[in-house]
Amino acid sequence: MMAIQSDLFRYTPRRSVLKAAGLIATAQLAAPLFAQATWPTRPVRIILPFPAGATSDVLARVLTDRLATTLGQPFAIENKVGAGGTLGSAEAAKAAPDGYTLLWGTVSSLAVAPALFPNVGYDPATSFAPIAQVFRIAHVVSVPVNHPAKTLQELLAMAREKPGALSYASSGNGTISHLIGELLLGRTGTKMLHVPYRSAPQGQADHISGRIDVRFDTLVDGRPAVQAGHTRALAVTSATRVPSLPSVPTMAEAGVPDFVVNGWFAFAAPAGTPEPITQRMSSTLLEILQRKDTLDALAPHGVEVAHLPPAPLREHIAKEAKRFGDVVRQLGIQPG
Repeated sequence: MMAIQSDLFRYTPRRSVLKAAGLIATAQLAAPLFAQATWPTRPVRIILPFPAGATSDVLARVLTDRLATTLGQPFAIENKVGAGGTLGSAEAAKAAPDGYTLLWGTVSSLAVAPALFPNVGYDPATSFAPIAQVFRIAHVVSVPVNHPAKTLQELLAMAREKPGALSYASSGNGTISHLIGELLLGRTGTKMLHVPYRSAPQGQADHISGRIDVRFDTLVDGRPAVQAGHTRALAVTSATRVPSLPSVPTMAEAGVPDFVVNGWFAFAAPAGTPEPITQRMSSTLLEILQRKDTLDALAPHGVEVAHLPPAPLREHIAKEAKRFGDVVRQLGIQPG
């Protein structure tokens, strides 16, 4: 067959050859547009590397339900749990780059875990085609309601006066709550005792009782205790105040400038996924995130809608991986 085709082109008049070449070029240019217009034609699998029912899982399902309705195909979540989100992330990185296996990534799995766990099986900078960041969430710095520190500066003054006497809790070595604590201590030249817990509720109970001085919770975990009067919020780690805790200052307002740390959530695809697919997914997510029904569903969770398209998301992941990776390496943090 190849010889026949070659002979046909050999004896075809020049004008016909040019016409054929033009048709081929047109088809090549149209292929990405066709992929964008037709994808998805079958169910899409979302690998979510955290447990069912966790905050990350709940937030993802708000979007997958709406993606299915908007794009006309099921978006099915598969929870692949283990090693700080690296097991599921590695599986997603090795999937076929056809748009039918995607990753729900977080700051933990895409920025922290690769520095924390050896041989994770993926590189956030090269293993994925970023699609879109969709949410970010601030952390709240809190003390028990009867704690003597009424402001962040009073807390830091106590820490300087008695290095290591105050304690702060996290959800485990290398978690974001741990790294935020270490970033703050390094920035302010203070020392506190780190107490890792296996779960946020366990650490929160000891915090409320006064056995732990400080926590760096996400708004999802920390806000209810603040609003119930069990803990006192000293600052939030976002760039601006959060609507659900309007009286709580930002870190800059509390006297620690240029300290902005947010948790974030994003979709990514295996590297090599056609750009028209990632762009269509990103633009669809942007449309969904602007809808009132989506915003109403997200309101109880304290997250901020913060869409980043593929190129800015790639830059963001690289910066976050360096920031948190530097802390992990400098302190020699091991996974707990």
